[in-house]
Amino acid sequence: MISTLSRSSSASLRSAVVRTVALAILALVLTVSSACEQKTPLQRAVDLRAEYTAELNTSGFAVTPHQPEILVEDEAETDDAGEGEDSGEAADEGTDGIDGAENGALGDSDDAGEVIPEPTGFDVLLDLVLANGNRETLDQLTVEIVQLNPDQSEKQRWRHTFDVADLLQGMTVQQAYKLENIDYKEGDLFYAEVRTNVPAEERGEYPELAGLEG
Repeated sequence: MISTLSRSSSASLRSAVVRTVALAILALVLTVSSACEQKTPLQRAVDLRAEYTAELNTSGFAVTPHQPEILVEDEAETDDAGEGEDSGEAADEGTDGIDGAENGALGDSDDAGEVIPEPTGFDVLLDLVLANGNRETLDQLTVEIVQLNPDQSEKQRWRHTFDVADLLQGMTVQQAYKLENIDYKEGDLFYAEVRTNVPAEERGEYPELAGLEG
């Protein structure tokens, strides 16, 4: 009877030791695995960017001729310059009369002081859709906007950084973006994308990647 109890106790002890060792090994494996899965700030941002998308909405884009700003000369500077010239001239009644007539004519003109430049290009209003496929969010997201020739070759490229701090997983948001005074020909196309594999030398142009280590 005693022998039977002793063998049972030894077996229980060995079983407990085995379980303890197994749990210790499992804890070690989990610790190492967790350490390996820890990402640098740069890698985390790169991985998060990869789950964002940007594309043109079905409405596409709208093109209008660029309207240049009307430049108005500073009347105060013009008046000051005129006063300075008059102070150095002799007071001649005939001359004053002519000057007065000329000044009156200029004052009556609606176009005085306005310089209207000729239109040189087009404005393009893009309707973009941004989406987030992450559980986490970035504060900012830089999007590539590309203009293509009718033959699909790249014509121009722009970058714009949007605030996406409130764009949660599974959500989409529409963003309007305007390209001003660009070279546009009928048949040109546009598309938007979130660039992956940004070269190290260009990361400074992406606020969400700039200055991150890793």
